[in-house]
Amino acid sequence: MSFPLGSLPLINGIKATFNTPFTGLKGLIIGNESGLDCDIQLGPSGVRKKLYPGTIDFFEVRLGYTGYVDVTPTLGIASGILYPSSYLTFDMVGKNENIDTSVYPMSLGRQMQAGLTSPQSGFSTFIIFSVSATPTNRQMLNIFNANALNSGVIARIFSIQIKQNGFGYCIANLSVRTDGVDNNLGSNAAVITHNIGGPGSNMHVSFANNTIIPVQNTFVGIALLDNDLYDFAGSRGAYYLNPGQNLTMDVQDALPSSRIFMVFDWTDK
Repeated sequence: MSFPLGSLPLINGIKATFNTPFTGLKGLIIGNESGLDCDIQLGPSGVRKKLYPGTIDFFEVRLGYTGYVDVTPTLGIASGILYPSSYLTFDMVGKNENIDTSVYPMSLGRQMQAGLTSPQSGFSTFIIFSVSATPTNRQMLNIFNANALNSGVIARIFSIQIKQNGFGYCIANLSVRTDGVDNNLGSNAAVITHNIGGPGSNMHVSFANNTIIPVQNTFVGIALLDNDLYDFAGSRGAYYLNPGQNLTMDVQDALPSSRIFMVFDWTDK
């Protein structure tokens, strides 16, 4: 029998520590409820393992353990952002408890959610860019989950649409940034609440015209536009944005003097 100790929020690339009792333990059961690869070390005891997304494992407590667990999360695959949560769970197993450690590690059986069903209550933001006659950089729309890291509020972005109005081709990209820093592109975009008079969203949406994309972004999607409407969520399913994460849509090689339309539709939960 195990006893729950709590959970630890995760942000890609940000080291974290979880404190536990250090006496009377046979071990810890740690579950990875995130899309991140987690390097886990039980203090100076020498016990160190990799815990992969959607798995749970048993960590033996050995001599020298002082009660703290060091965690280093990293985004191993770009689709990890589709995972609907981002935290570790901790349970302790007493020294005299019976446990079959041969069943570990095991899968938590979680799925990276997808879907396009529009909710009755949600939020939208959109922007129309007028491209200059001599464009030198990108047009971008960025959404950042500004909720507290331990809030549990996740944005389900079910529509990510982009369209250009011009003669010729341009490239559209989708990228993520997960280090907890808002890209904050300089100009704020209005957020429209679908439920008129209802609660607002704590997502921060910003945009920029003819600007370099932040170097911290990691690309997760690309499309070729020819005067048509494209939805990144249409073929890949919804994207889930945990607190401290950015999702950026951009156009590179925009056609001179063209117009570009971008929109995000999402719900908070």
